[in-house]
Amino acid sequence: SGADGPIIRQYYAAQLLKAGRVNDAIANLQTATRLEPRYGEPWFKLANALKDQNRLPEAEQAYLAAAKGMSDSWRPNLMLGILYIAKMDRPKDAAERFRAAIANAERSTPPASALPYLMLAGALDELGDEAGARTMLQKAAEYPETREQALQHLREMDATPGEQRP
Repeated sequence: SGADGPIIRQYYAAQLLKAGRVNDAIANLQTATRLEPRYGEPWFKLANALKDQNRLPEAEQAYLAAAKGMSDSWRPNLMLGILYIAKMDRPKDAAERFRAAIANAERSTPPASALPYLMLAGALDELGDEAGARTMLQKAAEYPETREQALQHLREMDATPGEQRP
């Protein structure tokens, strides 16, 4: 008999996902979260698997649990924000999650990721806050990871209203 725990369950779930056994992977990740509920990584992986199965309310709850248990909570907050804006039509909630992701990412210098700035810009634009979106795009343009996309969006914002945006 071998040792069972959340880390072993996570690795096994990863192999099951590679083999296309999604339901078995989800079951193992759910077990991992029950074995150690405060450990965020299995929650994050569970949330991603549930999202891929279009089980959105369950994915939302798993991302929230992951954000509570991960020191790099920008990752689940970013993914939850994307889920809100892309699949659940909740741009206000998305903006809140992207702000939380930025706060966590900025704990390191440079930030752990510039993607939350770019994503917050999109959410703010959708909410009609063009000035806020522009500010976030300018911030995203400061980092190599997001520079080209941010500059492209800024160019599109600067196009005259009659021009076609590519």
